[in-house]
Amino acid sequence: MPQITVDNTTELARYDFSGSALPTEWGILAQGTGQSVSVASSVMTIVAGTTASATTTVRCSNKVNVKFYSRFVVSLSQRIANQNVYLELTNAAGTTFARYDFNGTTATSVQCQTGNQGTNNTAVTVTCPTTASYGTFDIYADTNDVVFSSVASNSNAAKAGIAAFDRLILDPDEDYYLQVRVVNGGTAPASSTSINVDAVVLQDLTGLKVDIIRGDGTGAISSAAPVQVMNVPAATQSGTWTVQPGNTANTTAWLTRQTETLGTATALAALNGLIAGALNGVSGIGMVVTAVATPVGMVLTPYMSYDGGTNYVATKFYDPILENIEDTIQNASLAVGFSRGILVDSGVTHVKVQATGWTSGSATVRLSATNAQGLMSLKSGAQHDAAAGTYVQMVGAHASSTAPTAVSTNGDAVKLWATTSGALNVADGGGTLSVDDGGGTLSVDGTVTTVAGNNVFYNESTTAQAASATVTGTTRDVAVAAGTTHRYTAFNASGFADVAGTLRIEMSNDNTTWRRATADTAVGANAVVHLSVPIMTRYYRAVYINGGTIQTAFMLNTSLTAA
Repeated sequence: MPQITVDNTTELARYDFSGSALPTEWGILAQGTGQSVSVASSVMTIVAGTTASATTTVRCSNKVNVKFYSRFVVSLSQRIANQNVYLELTNAAGTTFARYDFNGTTATSVQCQTGNQGTNNTAVTVTCPTTASYGTFDIYADTNDVVFSSVASNSNAAKAGIAAFDRLILDPDEDYYLQVRVVNGGTAPASSTSINVDAVVLQDLTGLKVDIIRGDGTGAISSAAPVQVMNVPAATQSGTWTVQPGNTANTTAWLTRQTETLGTATALAALNGLIAGALNGVSGIGMVVTAVATPVGMVLTPYMSYDGGTNYVATKFYDPILENIEDTIQNASLAVGFSRGILVDSGVTHVKVQATGWTSGSATVRLSATNAQGLMSLKSGAQHDAAAGTYVQMVGAHASSTAPTAVSTNGDAVKLWATTSGALNVADGGGTLSVDDGGGTLSVDGTVTTVAGNNVFYNESTTAQAASATVTGTTRDVAVAAGTTHRYTAFNASGFADVAGTLRIEMSNDNTTWRRATADTAVGANAVVHLSVPIMTRYYRAVYINGGTIQTAFMLNTSLTAA
């Protein structure tokens, strides 16, 4: 499975229960009548006994905050009625948790459940590897979700995601502990069960690897993670590129370079004699003289066509050596090897060179269409627009008699154009206009008008919440790195409910570690509270905590404001 490893991964511990005593980080919080805890042969064994209502809890003192990953490698000697075996992560009070609950008599069944401050999700019954032999049972927890996954030990089978929760999950502001808990029911189980814990792993994921597919191997539940490529990787073609569907050599037009053509030489030996050629999708075309036969009075003029060669308008020759633009080539310049580029506009399909002056003799000319592009003409002909030339588009395809828009009636994308009066016009389509002056001085003759940046608001939630429920709004990204200018000045949050609660704003440099940007602020019943903080980092979110009464009305909103 491909992975990109990020520094600062911290694996807190792996406990293999070697020796004959519990590791120093593990302790027995409670031991029920007729129950026992022992360590031997790298296994911690809890004997459940047959005493009704007996409970034994063994807890690891290492604590973690969300985000983390845990694994239990466990087997049970039997599955029996009137008994629960919990593999769990829990806060100190046991009111917020994520856990497996092995109950009932089916060896391939387990319940997964989460709870937050005493309000619990309904347990989900799922299929798991048989508990008659060792299996791995994983819990992955972060601020957005809790995912349960499992697989038989020492198996090459893919680990299966068996349950996931995204509400009533672990609170990122609390500490959590690993523990194994065995509870006999009010009716005593018929016989004793041995719970064998081979290993327990606890790993802090704050700086863990970023996986193209989640690194814990979960496959059934979608868990792809975004990856930002910081450097462009080198790529080398091997063999012939193909395009799906099909498996033949690539002939897709937009993936292949157009064929360059070296036209047939044509002798111009009369007035209005001409040679014409098609661009066929290439970007440049030029002319070369291959032979002369005492030409007298010959004048060569270039033309271009937008309609497949039916109508032509005059264009210009270009001399790349002297960087000159020429309307015509006069007789005195004609010699074997004489060459010029021909300026073409966007949308041009054909060009021609015509003898607009001639007395006698001839000049043989060849046109070559290639992917090498010279200068592009900024003037178009009247047949493309009724009164072309009034507006010349710097980014666009033709000249127009009326001011262009974002997309003109001719289908040309236009963002920058100049008028014959000297005005420069910019249509940024509501985006950002950037000007690169090449390191020199940018001069503006006239008035510069600035427009305030965009403000944006978000409806985080209007769902009525349970007593003591926590609502964490979506992360809002200013979308620029530290030290970079941006348009926003403040992040704002407002909260309303028909019962009392509290509201705060949190901020983060990395969208992983969150700090409080404001104190918890009381929100009275049927009152609206607004909070605002200046933009000091990249990520912000709102957190609303309901009071002890169920809501019937709720609203949480946030916004990023530029002024």
